[in-house]
Amino acid sequence: MSDLVVELREAVIRQSGHPILEKVDFKVAAGEFCYLIGRTGSGKSSLLKTMYAALPLQEGRGQVCGFDLRKLNRHNIPKLRRQLGIVFQDYNLLMDRSVSENLRFALEATGWKGSSINQRIAEVLADVDLTDKIHAMPHTLSGGEQQRVAFARALLNHPKLLIADEATGNLDPETSDEILLLMRKLSKQENCAVIFATHDYRSLETYQARIVRCHEGQVFNQEEMEI
Repeated sequence: MSDLVVELREAVIRQSGHPILEKVDFKVAAGEFCYLIGRTGSGKSSLLKTMYAALPLQEGRGQVCGFDLRKLNRHNIPKLRRQLGIVFQDYNLLMDRSVSENLRFALEATGWKGSSINQRIAEVLADVDLTDKIHAMPHTLSGGEQQRVAFARALLNHPKLLIADEATGNLDPETSDEILLLMRKLSKQENCAVIFATHDYRSLETYQARIVRCHEGQVFNQEEMEI
């Protein structure tokens, strides 16, 4: 598999010193969409946290967006995270600022300046079909629209990897489908790898893609478990 964005080999994922997942071999390529599933407590979030360096990788090998996870420190962790877009179940928008101001704040925090800020805001809002909401306040938006703003924010720095951790957990089925289709479109349009951790197994059947499962301390491709 060429153009790997994520590659873990014989990795051990630990939480508070205790192994959660062992002998993890996991790869995701540019432009690939991948579901990550498993029961609560199976290690999904710990695996994702390792990818964005909220948990250190101390055993095995791993690289994300060209960064060696074993060699990360306080200087290069921010550089890694600028290559990522991360969206959670809670939208985490600044409720006292408009959609545009939320996105501007994120851009300025990562070093953007001048007219390029307005241009990039317009581009990502077009990507998520919210151009007409640029001046809206978050409280006036539906849950699905707020989550679209969260995705727009995650796309600002042209991420190589988009991580969605239960990003549709608070949404109704129809809106969840809209967000899922958006993620799939973005993976191709931006050549961005997408890892979507979800409990919504209905989506897996409706919008098929590669499925990876955390189960009993291991990480499997779904096809491997069905053999």
